[in-house]
Amino acid sequence: MRAATGELSPPSSLAWRTGNPCFRASSSGFPAITQPLAAHDYCCSGKNRRRPKARQTTYRPAVNGQTTNSRPPQGSDDLTGTIMNTTSKNRVGWQGRIAAAVLVAAGTAAVGLLTPASAQAADQYIALALGYVNENPPVTMAGGSSIAGSQDQAAQGALTNCSSNGAGHCVTVVIATNECAAAASNDYGEEVGASGATIAAASSSALAKLQNQTGAKVIVSGCSNGNTPPPPPNDPPPPPAPKLGPTVSFDTVVGGLVAHITDRSGVSSQCTYTADNFNRAFALPANSRYDLRIVPAVPRFKNWNVTIACDNGTTTATTTYF
Repeated sequence: MRAATGELSPPSSLAWRTGNPCFRASSSGFPAITQPLAAHDYCCSGKNRRRPKARQTTYRPAVNGQTTNSRPPQGSDDLTGTIMNTTSKNRVGWQGRIAAAVLVAAGTAAVGLLTPASAQAADQYIALALGYVNENPPVTMAGGSSIAGSQDQAAQGALTNCSSNGAGHCVTVVIATNECAAAASNDYGEEVGASGATIAAASSSALAKLQNQTGAKVIVSGCSNGNTPPPPPNDPPPPPAPKLGPTVSFDTVVGGLVAHITDRSGVSSQCTYTADNFNRAFALPANSRYDLRIVPAVPRFKNWNVTIACDNGTTTATTTYF
């Protein structure tokens, strides 16, 4: 309203003061304290809209009939009196909220970085070792296993366990991390190891690595989580290899023959030399040679059948021309 006439001011003046800057301001005749433009206020210019920039506006009303501006800045009315300032605080609040959000995110990340590593599950290692019980084919093997928190501890434990199971020359053939493992061998003493998600998978991989499948079998297996199957029952020792009979060679001497007889059984024995109608007994030390002289002997220029039989269970049959 105007003070002099009591007329109502146009609606556009009221709309301007209540926060709609799309209407042009007009003088009301009364001093009015205007509010800064809110973040949601838009100024209209034809079909285009624009968001007003936050700024601090200082203006001086007309004094003594002087004209400073033909039009007061947006967000104000024709004022008289002292200088008045209006400042938009909207941007300050928006920036404060952004800064607070950044601090919260940074704090969350810091907490994650400072989480102790012990909260995560530690790696577990299983090591398997193989060694020889009997090195002569068919080879007999024994194995050992160990689970520990480091590879070195697991490997050392597997070697110790392998030796405790009666094997010699033990070697670590596989170390698995957080999974299962298997070690396999065959009648020729191959030593291989493999790992897998399950014992069955590890065993299959280990057997496939053997170059010879004769007597192929898994010696020891297990998982790093402790799921280790009981060891298979010990196979009965293989029967001892048959002893080899002695070798024999002949030399012709004046008046007869000399038979050179060498033991290969490793066992001392009493032996008998037989050739047609000739028999002679003699002692044959282990891994030694005995020279049997057959003198006098008349040459018949034919092949003689010779048999050497010993009481350690060995026998050799041969022929010689004399």
